[in-house]
Amino acid sequence: MQRTKDDAFAKAVEWQSLSPVRSWVLAWARDIEIARRPDLAARHARARSNLEHEDAATAREALRELSGLLNEASEAVRVRAAPPPTAATSAPAPPSRRPPSPGPSRSRGTGAAGRDPRGSRR
Repeated sequence: MQRTKDDAFAKAVEWQSLSPVRSWVLAWARDIEIARRPDLAARHARARSNLEHEDAATAREALRELSGLLNEASEAVRVRAAPPPTAATSAPAPPSRRPPSPGPSRSRGTGAAGRDPRGSRR
């Protein structure tokens, strides 16, 4: 894990991008997810031990199982990392209750020539 982290940081410097570091963090979080869940950890160990099985069908099934559980762990990481929905993001905003504007403003703004509405220069 340390070697892959060092590689990710070296690529980040070389590429001037955080993309390699983000990828490493996601892989690290996925591995932690597998380790913290006994069901995934057992499936992971069983699949890895069967990857080089002498029976090709067993090895293929182990590869499918490993791929599936890595996807499952990655999805769990994404769900856990996503911010929880808030009232502002989960429901549409209510319509504005402001009264309609009365029309053009009667304030004394300056025109394009720097004059006020009465025609005198400021």
